[in-house]
Amino acid sequence: RIEAITKLREDDIVSLEFINFILGDLLGWGESRYVFDYNPDSKYVIKIDLSNYNANVMEYHIWNDIKETKHAKWFAPIKSMSPCGRIMLQEKCKFRDIEKYPKLIPSYLSDIKIDNFGWIGKRFVCLDYAGSNLITKGLTNKMQKVNWRWDNG
Repeated sequence: RIEAITKLREDDIVSLEFINFILGDLLGWGESRYVFDYNPDSKYVIKIDLSNYNANVMEYHIWNDIKETKHAKWFAPIKSMSPCGRIMLQEKCKFRDIEKYPKLIPSYLSDIKIDNFGWIGKRFVCLDYAGSNLITKGLTNKMQKVNWRWDNG
């Protein structure tokens, strides 16, 4: 197995073709990650973390901690993550007009940028929650009023 993988990695054409086979359109990027459509299944996006911030790892652990709670409804589910955490599959969200965004969201969702939220079906969810205040605030029922805008500035 190791020999086969080494040969595949050394072949630039195969490596590039593999990347193009898996990655669809570039949907966005931030400080630490790139987000692409996941070609094998359009229900998902693939998040690639090239930093030492470990945003995928943080998000994955948050999801695993809350997925069996009533709070899970506010989060885009994560399907899987690579062993080192650099690559992660998450359910794909759709974006709608800003007027459809709710006026109240949980207080632990602290990185309140329009493009950090979207819909999975009829459910409004946070899709980028690695920077949320869950660690310091915990899962509370406290809600916060939101004045949606395109950036936090």
